[in-house]
Parts: sequence; structure tokens; C-alpha cells
Amino acid sequence: MSDEDGNTEEDKLEILAIEKSPASAGVEQKKKKLKKGVFNREWLKISEYQVFLKEYKFDSSQATCVVCNQQFSIHYRGKADIDNHMKTKKHEKNMKSYNVNQQLITDTIKPSKEKDEICAAEAVLVFHGVKHGHPYVAQQCLTDACKTIFSSSTIVFGKLK
Repeated sequence: MSDEDGNTEEDKLEILAIEKSPASAGVEQKKKKLKKGVFNREWLKISEYQVFLKEYKFDSSQATCVVCNQQFSIHYRGKADIDNHMKTKKHEKNMKSYNVNQQLITDTIKPSKEKDEICAAEAVLVFHGVKHGHPYVAQQCLTDACKTIFSSSTIVFGKLK
């Protein structure tokens, strides 16, 4: 939309801003200081960022890419800087291998109830010895008793694999 002078709406806004500015002739107008771009925690809720994005603790104008293991600046354009990082060849390559590795890890490592119970039992025995001030040498008979009681356990005999 333009008027008889050929000015569009945007041009009118620009002209009004210049006419209303307090700067006087011959004096340079000071530029407004732009706020330094800082990490926005809301970005962590975006599904495409959740996998790789972390806040860089030492500088709020930077973000950390967990997949690439590097920090990058978000000082100038914020979210657009993150999008630019996502488009780099290095990041795309690392994301492919990260996804494959993540799948392998979740498929092979499964929580074991038996291991949890063994760890709990070991912790109880250690706590008992510490609580009563028993030296480790004096607990040797307890160790032998445990080997007899839990004879089916591979850990008792030192067979971890």
C-alpha cells in the first residue's frame, strides 16, 4: 500500500521514527545497546533440540552440543544460531552415529534385578562392619560364610564374566 509520494507503510514508520528522534543536527545519534543473546531454557523443551542441546554453565551466551562435544555462540541470533549448528555437516554426521549408538546401548544394557539385589546385600555387609568398627581382617569368616550361603552366585567366586 503506498500513498501519493510513493511511500509504503514501512517507509512511513521509518520517517516518523526519524522525525521524532531527539537527536539534533550535527550531533551523532547514539545507537541503542543490544541485549547480549543468552541461553533460553525453553529451547530444551523443543523436541529436535532435546537430544543434543545443553546450557553452557560458564557463559550464558553459549550453548553446548553434546553430540559434537563443542560449545557454540548464541550471542547474535539465539535460536537461529542453534539451527545453523544443526545444519553443519559435522553435526549431521555425529547425529547419525549418536542415534545408532544410542539404540545399541539401550538394546544391550538392561537393568538387572539380580545385580541390584547383590549390590544392596554388599552395601548392607559393608555398613554393618563399619557401624560396629570391625576390621576387614576380622570379617574374613563372614566372607567365607557368605560364599557357602550364596554358592550359586558367580560374584562370590570372583567370576564377573
